[in-house]
Amino acid sequence: VTLVYGIYVVLHAQLTPGGGFQGGVILASALLLFYLGEGYRQWRETVRASVLDPLEAAGTGSYAAAGFAGLLSGRAFLANVVPLGTTGKLVSGGLIMVLNLGVALAVAAGFALVFVEFLQETRQFKGERT
Repeated sequence: VTLVYGIYVVLHAQLTPGGGFQGGVILASALLLFYLGEGYRQWRETVRASVLDPLEAAGTGSYAAAGFAGLLSGRAFLANVVPLGTTGKLVSGGLIMVLNLGVALAVAAGFALVFVEFLQETRQFKGERT
């Protein structure tokens, strides 16, 4: 449910309060809830830093690419180069949708990486000394 709500917040950012950052945090929270429900071992088998690092980079790169698309079209950085659509519809925001998706991906992966690092640091296995 949390994952679906996070996607909802990201997709409706140009129509309602919210956006890529807020939706990304909600998406990352869904991963944390998965840890709370399934335990550390299952969570670490599913959530891998080797997957999250490229996702975070892809989100950041897509934001930068959207900005440079405006420059390449002869306009300002982050100038809208996508058709606006109909006001009030889901795809009415032009470049805002692309930017929110990039931010959401970067924020969700970034927070998930913070969770991975934090939980690795706080775990104590049998036989380890404190």
